[in-house]
Amino acid sequence: LLFPQKDLSGPWKVLAQTFLQGVRDVPVLYSKCAANNEWVAPSKSLLLHDDKDEKLSEILSLDRLPLVLLKSSDLKAMLLQSGACKNTSTPELLRRYFATRKEKADGCLEAAG
Repeated sequence: LLFPQKDLSGPWKVLAQTFLQGVRDVPVLYSKCAANNEWVAPSKSLLLHDDKDEKLSEILSLDRLPLVLLKSSDLKAMLLQSGACKNTSTPELLRRYFATRKEKADGCLEAAG
């Protein structure tokens, strides 16, 4: 993998932070849920709050959200802590999303706005 897999210390931590800030807006995370199974930038991605919630993952993928499923909880924590990724599927975010979405002509859903 391209990303550090655990929390680092000393000069390696500085290097990792700089790297994560550098790729923040670059499409380096794969989302099979986003439109056209595309790569998404960490800053635009959505991480599952509960990695074991398969039902929520299925629901969010139907809405074609840029959901990124990470196998490493350490990597997920590092991406969130560094600010490279900002969005997790918290109840607050989901309530806000589903309150503002609208139905598209093809049946998929998108956020209103």
